[in-house]
Amino acid sequence: MANKTFHDSELEHVPAVMLGGPIDGKRYRMPVFPGGGIPTAFSTPLQQPHESSPKAVYLREGDTPISGYYVYFFDRIADSYSAPVLHETPERHRI
Repeated sequence: MANKTFHDSELEHVPAVMLGGPIDGKRYRMPVFPGGGIPTAFSTPLQQPHESSPKAVYLREGDTPISGYYVYFFDRIADSYSAPVLHETPERHRI
């Protein structure tokens, strides 16, 4: 099965906040892929180059937003081979 790519304008975005860990308090516009629902986890590299960087892993708490934001709590630091990563969070997704 071929991977489908999406342009940013084709995606819905929801506001999300990360709590705890190395990116505590950061807010993002979390992309939602068609038919995929709100992501249950988020990981981001902590260093450059991102391919070999450890990642901060956050897990979503609950199914409804709190004060307009989906809340993700820090879970762990994963090595570069443990978790998929958003290669880099584009500025347009930061709130």
